[in-house]
Amino acid sequence: MIFGGFCSGNRINECYIATKTSAGLEWKHVGANSPDKPCVRASHSAVVNGTKCYIFGGQDDENNKLNDLWEFDMETEIFSKIELGPNSYQPMARSGHSANMYNKKMYIFGGIFEITKELSELLCYDFES
Repeated sequence: MIFGGFCSGNRINECYIATKTSAGLEWKHVGANSPDKPCVRASHSAVVNGTKCYIFGGQDDENNKLNDLWEFDMETEIFSKIELGPNSYQPMARSGHSANMYNKKMYIFGGIFEITKELSELLCYDFES
């Protein structure tokens, strides 16, 4: 799955899923009919957990850093914004970070908050709790 990034010099929020065929990869544009979806962005991170993809942070068209978390259901092709509870740690907005899945948890490391402020924290989002 691919979400967002730069295309012809502009940030986008389009989503594509590839299926492997005998001829190579077959790409399908998905999520266009979702009632809500993330704003255009680049330098975000994304991980897949089962049939869902999670998109975190990045940088919008105005170069604002983001700290929102979105879920994309690859079966229904619907985006949903995940709101963290008031007692949950609220991560700093960032771009250029990395994210990986391990034991059903998403780990986010680093990123850039401002040109002179690089982050070195490690965040964990537990999908089960």
